[in-house]
Amino acid sequence: VCYGNDNDGYKTTLSTIVTGMNTGPIVFGPGATINRPTGTGRVFTVESLITGFVAQSDSGTWMYITYDMKTDTWSKLTQLGLPVATLPPPTPVGFRDCTTKEIGYGWKYVPSDQP
Repeated sequence: VCYGNDNDGYKTTLSTIVTGMNTGPIVFGPGATINRPTGTGRVFTVESLITGFVAQSDSGTWMYITYDMKTDTWSKLTQLGLPVATLPPPTPVGFRDCTTKEIGYGWKYVPSDQP
């Protein structure tokens, strides 16, 4: 939990690590820059960060109101041996960043004691 309270809800972060094997086709990038009709058969491990807002509903149930997931796609494509040099460079994500109060889709944390 980054910050919040029981009245307004909480901003949360969840780090995930996923390992998988590419067995199917890959289409990625502007104008399908990478277009591979068959899988590479390679194993990859990729980290994602989910930043969300949890609040209590009128019925008292705690639930996610909104969330945004950032995945290290560049790392995944590199591990699969795909031609990342043809893609625009990745944008830094700011993993594990609790300083911003904006989560995504225009949502912003504003405590009830502030106008």
